[in-house]
Amino acid sequence: GQRPLGSAEAAPRPVDPSRLRLPRPVPLATAPATKLSSANPMHLRLPAATPLLIFMATVLLSSEAAAQLRVVTYNTANTSGTPRDSVSTVLEALGDQAKAGFARPIDILTMQEQADLTTTAAYVTLLNDLYGAGTYASGTLEGATNGGGRPAVVYNTQSVQLVSELEVNTPDGSGAARATLRYQFRPAGYTSSADFYLYSSHFKASSGSSNEARRDVEANDIRANADALGNGQSIIYAGDLNLYDPDEAAFQTLVASGNGQAVDPLGYQNGWAGEANRAAHTQSPVTTAVYGGQVTGGMDDRFDFQLVSGELVDGTGFDLIAGSMWAFGNTGTHTYNSSLSTGSGAAMQALLPGSTLAEANAVITAVMSASDHLPVVADYQLPAMLSAVATTLPAEVLRGASVAGTLTVTNSAPVAIAAGADTLAYSFTSSGDLSGSGSGSLQATAAGDDLTFTLDTQAAGTSSGRLTVTTSSPQVPASSFTEDVAVTVIDTASVAGNTGSTIATGASLTLTNASAAAGTQRASAAIASRSLSGDAGWSVSDFTVGTTVAAGGSASGTASFDASGRLNGTYTASFTLGLEHADQSLVGTATGDLGSVAWNLSTTLTGQTGDASATVNAGASFAGLGTTRGSGLATQATLAAGTASATTTVSMAFADAPLSGSFFSDVLTLTGTNGDAVVLEMTYAAAGLDAAAESLLTLGWLDERSGSATFGEWLLATEGNASQLVSLPSPFQGSWLDYVAASSGRTPTNSLGAYGVDTSTDTLWAVIDHNSQFAAVPEPSTFALTCIGLIGAAVAAIRRRVLTAHKERHRPD
Repeated sequence: GQRPLGSAEAAPRPVDPSRLRLPRPVPLATAPATKLSSANPMHLRLPAATPLLIFMATVLLSSEAAAQLRVVTYNTANTSGTPRDSVSTVLEALGDQAKAGFARPIDILTMQEQADLTTTAAYVTLLNDLYGAGTYASGTLEGATNGGGRPAVVYNTQSVQLVSELEVNTPDGSGAARATLRYQFRPAGYTSSADFYLYSSHFKASSGSSNEARRDVEANDIRANADALGNGQSIIYAGDLNLYDPDEAAFQTLVASGNGQAVDPLGYQNGWAGEANRAAHTQSPVTTAVYGGQVTGGMDDRFDFQLVSGELVDGTGFDLIAGSMWAFGNTGTHTYNSSLSTGSGAAMQALLPGSTLAEANAVITAVMSASDHLPVVADYQLPAMLSAVATTLPAEVLRGASVAGTLTVTNSAPVAIAAGADTLAYSFTSSGDLSGSGSGSLQATAAGDDLTFTLDTQAAGTSSGRLTVTTSSPQVPASSFTEDVAVTVIDTASVAGNTGSTIATGASLTLTNASAAAGTQRASAAIASRSLSGDAGWSVSDFTVGTTVAAGGSASGTASFDASGRLNGTYTASFTLGLEHADQSLVGTATGDLGSVAWNLSTTLTGQTGDASATVNAGASFAGLGTTRGSGLATQATLAAGTASATTTVSMAFADAPLSGSFFSDVLTLTGTNGDAVVLEMTYAAAGLDAAAESLLTLGWLDERSGSATFGEWLLATEGNASQLVSLPSPFQGSWLDYVAASSGRTPTNSLGAYGVDTSTDTLWAVIDHNSQFAAVPEPSTFALTCIGLIGAAVAAIRRRVLTAHKERHRPD
């Protein structure tokens, strides 16, 4: 743009045009110690570097190409073709400035007064020298002109895509002096919903009604094109519009209502002339020309603009970041109508984090020598970006298992700071067999929200559902997320055993697992442990630990009892299998989760002969234990009653009766009753005895007590008891059960001393609490046992001696 020169200017002030190297983009919050070497702008010098500074510098350098967008419009005054030496410093400083609190390289640089595409290519080279080969490219459309150069655009290929470009109008003598070019851009990683349009214009220059009329023609051309895009489009109207005040018809055309209505973000629609509005001015930074043809006159005009459509100031989606737009280099501290150098270097330094005052002043000098316009720079936030990641649920779980997952929702907009993107407003729902819901809003760069969902596993089969996340935020590339979940629910193993009745020796024990219902699966069971407790002699085959039972399958074993050397009696045991699901990796399983199955084992031995023994558990009965000698007098010994006070092993062993004395049975050695009261029964040889003699037989006991006066003699068995609770003058005539019935239900513990003879079964019995040698005898005494004759006188004599002995022993004191 041009305007009439003011009064005579002072001689040109020398300016150092050498390229300055400024710090790379660093947030304002970062300490200004982080700088780049002047030899290599990508090489960090970190004086007294702290881990925090190193971390922040690393983050910034790695994220420059993936952040919010920085848009610059710049009348470069390059109609002669070659960028001036100071331009590189300005371009680098434009990336280093942090007016809105952060810094980033230029994403879009639209220029005016470019000689041609060759000139524009030189700007591409300058930017690629700063940020790496291939980072920047330019538009390919060269607009028509009637003089004063052309608009052009350079853009960062890593952050935006140039979708289309077109010439909006045709220059002529009554309208546009130069064609306006329209560029359609799309932020990297977004869809067409985030596209925005940038109009780059260089309106007719100079004051006067005819020039104003031509500018209005250009404005109408642009509005017609923009309105045709439809309502709700994101539009930036950029360039050197050469407007002197907001009352001009061209400006009013741009801000008139309609689809493409423009808004002035700086709020100068009531006027921008005068000293009070100097912060908005973009021309001219010098009062004395630095290069040939440079317009001078000092800072007093606002010719360069970024106007936007209402969609860019509504606070959502692709939007202008408040406070980011400014005429670069103009801190509002310069003297009105004077050069930019009259402003505060410290104020400029504050907007260039990490710079020194000298470097900030060098940037001001570079702006003054690069062009006769200031660039207008603004930062724009990107739309939010929805990302959702759900926990991968296991393919198979056990029925009833607790299955939960996490859905993490994030705003993954590719930005370096939260202000660089719109807030993501989201809602989470689930359906089918899934349960879970939630909503929230997320800033970019923030940690995601972890939302919990659960799966219903109460029924075997397939459990499925859908997770859905939607957003109401505009221009989000993918406005919804769905994930279908399907999990196979396997029914729990259902095991049972044939435990309903007592298992006898030789019987089969069976373990079964139920079949799966139609259309479902059932888990296999496994034997985790096995145990056998109770009387010795029992064993169970098979059922080894680790055996599995599939759905509908079974496993079996055989219960066996070894009767060798066992007393007659009932032997019991309990066999238990600990069970669990065979696949313990299946979700919902646990060690021993199927409990246990137990069988009661029992067998009763009869007809056992020879010496034998049996283990009796504490609290168990001695009743029924016994054996028969297979030789000699074939005496049968049996414990008819009694309870074990502690676990013990009862043994019975036989020997021949002594040759001297009258013995009517083999001699029994009984051990293991541990002082408990028991009823011992023994059969006798009744052959040759008449009824009278038979009734006088008693259960005898060999006194082997050391020091006893009757040591070595056979006495009445009950005389060896520790206590004598019952005194009988003669044997009870009848069985132990007859005695119990006749004495009102006595038990062994309160019947110590009782004894008897059951002639109907040729059985002697006695209630005793000691272990000894026992035999059937007619009359235990201090003398040797005499033979019982078959003649009546002998039997009568035996009876008299027995009765006399009993009377003497049991006479009351």
